[in-house]
Amino acid sequence: MHAVLPRLESQRTTFPPLRRRSVSTLQVNLGYKCNQSCLHCHVAASPQRTEMMDGETVDLVIDTLRHAGAKALDLTGGAPELNPYFRALVPLGFFCYGGLVAVQTLWAGPWLVQVGGQTVRVEEIPVHRTPFGTLLFERFAIDMLKATDIAKAAGILRISWDEAMTIKRRAVARGQARRAADPCAPTRVGIDEKSPGRGSEYFTIVCDLDTKTVAWIGDGKDGATLDEYWKSLAPSDLEAIEAIAMDMGKAYISSTLRCVPDAIRKIVFDRYHVMHCATAAVDQVRRNEHASLTRQGEESPLAKTRYLWLYSEENLPDRHVARFEDLKASELKTAKAWGMKELLRHLWEHTSKPAAGRFLSSIIRSLKAMKLPPLNKLAGTLEDHRKNILTYIDHRVTSATCEGINSVIQELKHRSRGFRNRENFKTAILFQLGGLDLHPALPSQL
Repeated sequence: MHAVLPRLESQRTTFPPLRRRSVSTLQVNLGYKCNQSCLHCHVAASPQRTEMMDGETVDLVIDTLRHAGAKALDLTGGAPELNPYFRALVPLGFFCYGGLVAVQTLWAGPWLVQVGGQTVRVEEIPVHRTPFGTLLFERFAIDMLKATDIAKAAGILRISWDEAMTIKRRAVARGQARRAADPCAPTRVGIDEKSPGRGSEYFTIVCDLDTKTVAWIGDGKDGATLDEYWKSLAPSDLEAIEAIAMDMGKAYISSTLRCVPDAIRKIVFDRYHVMHCATAAVDQVRRNEHASLTRQGEESPLAKTRYLWLYSEENLPDRHVARFEDLKASELKTAKAWGMKELLRHLWEHTSKPAAGRFLSSIIRSLKAMKLPPLNKLAGTLEDHRKNILTYIDHRVTSATCEGINSVIQELKHRSRGFRNRENFKTAILFQLGGLDLHPALPSQL
């Protein structure tokens, strides 16, 4: 190693020389004890630290201020307010030297206010404190919990799982209170059900199709459950509803017709649910035909083809194209049923409601003409729900948003390794997908 000073002296530089001036601010670390232990703390303060400035050193600080002529005293830590000499030091320093007293602490507990002249008032502002630390820490914890699963977030934040869950509950309750104070009911909604796990009772989930958020969650999937949501809305909010996308389950239909004004014009049985029925009918035709061929002792060409018939033509993987072309060209009943299912997909391309009605009528007639029980059942379903299938032309809404939200909920359940507690599951859904204002307000926002 070369000596640094001779090398600096031997080289000319344009950097201005550093010159020592009088002390204007004296920064004092009153100790390393703190109410919390933060990973980002540069002094590693925590509740376990015991190093605190004693009274003799505090007196020395006052003497230093007197001789140095400093005009500002900056108290830091740790949490400086935890030092027993804090309240004695602050007014003395202010009174004797008239400087602005700054307090640096993550907890921001005591605030120092100049009332006039050389008077200091120490105030406790509770809003700065939370059971988990500072407001900034809780805001950071909420962001962390939204970004990853609760176990990982708790590990990073150095808090327990229960504490992390409590932060979630507090955040959701805060967001719901804010929403209740300034209600804005959705005008286009989607309704679907979701189970927390195998064998568990279902939830009813109401989605706001415009904001793509979860507006409400209820226990169960019967009409009475959905009634709770409709009854929570003001009459004007019910009147303002424009469209309701749902499946063709009787419970949701009866509840909506019972509670929502002019619901028959607003209910939409969208493409997803109608095509789900059509795909199920094709699969049943395949199963029946495969069983029949097997009983006759023939080698069934339908063996191991279940998933091929679930594809739409444009989404069929290249490796299956050749085989599927042969199947479509055959006289198999399954192939004809699949062709009808693909034809039905064009219903939602219509922009004219009368034209769409004529197209749907022709599909129903063709399904009945094939005289296959699964297709007859499909034709009956289309006929029974014809009016609200065609309302799609008026509103152009689908349950795709609900299905997308369901996918996120499924991923949420997977990340958390499932939920044994239904309330925790509901909290997690609203926390991630509720579109709520979760963060605690900072003092500047109050």
